[in-house]
Amino acid sequence: MFKDVLNHANLTLFAEIGLAIFFIVFVLVVVRTFTQPRREVDRWSKMPLNDDAPMAAQSRSRAHE
Repeated sequence: MFKDVLNHANLTLFAEIGLAIFFIVFVLVVVRTFTQPRREVDRWSKMPLNDDAPMAAQSRSRAHE
């Protein structure tokens, strides 16, 4: 019964729109990833290890309060 209702509802347009949105976002993320300057990517990769990062300083100051 539910199968008949869904078959006649013609919901394929929603699936196609969702697929198109996913594909567009995926392509944008890939393009942005490959167009980032190498210096910026290196800085991001060192952030978790850098003790001088602003976020690390904030978390240390809150721990001492």
